[in-house]
Amino acid sequence: MISGQIIDSISQKPINNVHIGSPGSNIGVISNTKGFFEMNVKSHPVVLEFSFIGYEGKKVAISSVKDTNFIVYLTPKTYELKEVNINENLDTYNSNIYKYSVLDYEFMGDSILVLQKRRSMGGQASLVLLNWNFDTLLYKRNLPKGTSKIFKDCLNSYHLISNDSAYQLAILVDSLALYQPFEIKWFHQIMGDCIFKKDGNLFFEFPIFQGYGHEIIYINVQSKTKNLFVKYVDKETFSNLVEDISEISSFYYLHHTINAATNDSATVKHIHNFNQESRFIKEIGVEPIKNTICFLKDTILYFNYYESKIQSYYQLEKPPVEVEIDNKTNSGWSPDLLIDCVDNKIYSVIKDKSDYQIFLLNTTDGIAEYLTKLSIFEGQQLKINSGFLYYLSFPSATAYQVRKLSRINLNKN
Repeated sequence: MISGQIIDSISQKPINNVHIGSPGSNIGVISNTKGFFEMNVKSHPVVLEFSFIGYEGKKVAISSVKDTNFIVYLTPKTYELKEVNINENLDTYNSNIYKYSVLDYEFMGDSILVLQKRRSMGGQASLVLLNWNFDTLLYKRNLPKGTSKIFKDCLNSYHLISNDSAYQLAILVDSLALYQPFEIKWFHQIMGDCIFKKDGNLFFEFPIFQGYGHEIIYINVQSKTKNLFVKYVDKETFSNLVEDISEISSFYYLHHTINAATNDSATVKHIHNFNQESRFIKEIGVEPIKNTICFLKDTILYFNYYESKIQSYYQLEKPPVEVEIDNKTNSGWSPDLLIDCVDNKIYSVIKDKSDYQIFLLNTTDGIAEYLTKLSIFEGQQLKINSGFLYYLSFPSATAYQVRKLSRINLNKN
């Protein structure tokens, strides 16, 4: 195990999202928000390569176990932009609105990764890294066929997802690189339930009771020990669901028996199918558990909507600090949360029939401040970064062909 921290040589501040790899290896790691990283290597000596946009690349040779915990200083680099997208409105990105449509996007600090595709039949996806002003920093063409999604895992690594594979993405000094593909079903099994890492522990969330409850555990990376963090079940809803299904089953079972006695096979088959459909509709007709969890500024926040409280875990070995949710200002509050990892703020989104309503959430007093709203017909895939609400919008009636990335300054509303 090699560990260390990456520091800006001028500002002396930690650098996050730095890519660390080793020549000849297919796997790399990304530094966390405090610049720390951990990486397993098979043997010594080994050479590690450190790279990130805006900094000079660096190679470090590790010759023995004694050298496996160190500080790496990266020097900021002055470079020319490869391409500049000139927009009259800096709140809208689209290099050529008639040729490209945005498939997905994700943030790396205050930079933006955009996955886009040509409108033409069979057009392949491309990836572009933008700065805050929507200037193009890096660009990669000819991505694997079927690439449609960007996935940020619990270790802050980025992956491109295609129909059958996942490719880890490396942001190098002057290019974007993809590692060898990983089979998609195994990738989801390994990374799908992992939600974040804190103090050397990986946290996983699993649904229980048909989705009407969840169990959150954490596993220590070093000792491999497993601990229960929280287990919560919406008992009332789940009990009602079970009772309703039992009543439906008993009712239609009697009809099934009566019709079977008359040897009316067509009627028997019809009721049998209807019974199965009724069970299915009943199961998905009730909203699953609302409680949710997130990680912000080295603090775990557990939102218990059934008991109207927010629990803040600053340290795992200590009880959480609890705050009551102000139900007067949060009537109908949805568990949909948007995290601004740059400004370290949490926003809540309430969706009604026509609008998304955006609230700034104060976790110290449980009060949500209304900011603005966005028509559900205007945008989708809402995310917040650096105080801006980002979304994919449709500039014309050909929504299925063109989606552009737009944003709203929440500090002006």
